[in-house]
Amino acid sequence: MDNELRLIQYLYGEEARPEDVERLLAADEALRAEYRRLRAVKEQLDARPRSRPDDAVVDAVVDAAANAAPAAKPSARRTDRSRRDREPTAPQRTPWHRVMRVTAALAVLLVGVSIGVWQWEGGVLAPSASTEPAASSSATVDARGE
Repeated sequence: MDNELRLIQYLYGEEARPEDVERLLAADEALRAEYRRLRAVKEQLDARPRSRPDDAVVDAVVDAAANAAPAAKPSARRTDRSRRDREPTAPQRTPWHRVMRVTAALAVLLVGVSIGVWQWEGGVLAPSASTEPAASSSATVDARGE
């Protein structure tokens, strides 16, 4: 595996074997310098204040996406509400979703009925072949009296 990737995983606590990375760092000065550089960058990133985009920017992006969608309904667009007031919406289902669900249910039912008919013999569940004693052809002839 790439040593730089292992160093990044080590910095973020995701390295599977941190003791191996520590041994590599102890043995290689160039790798220690790379680790110090990566750690400094991580510390700078961690120190940056977290910011969120302005609500107006988010609303503009959402409106642009709604206008660009080919099947967008005007009633689904809510331009007068802020981002925090929006409720999550469920994905719209098409008639094909219903057809596929009914088809899947019928397939399961058909398989279940087929297995039942296959196992049913003369009004009684058919015994398995392993529980019946094997009859010889001579015993069958003698039982008929022939």
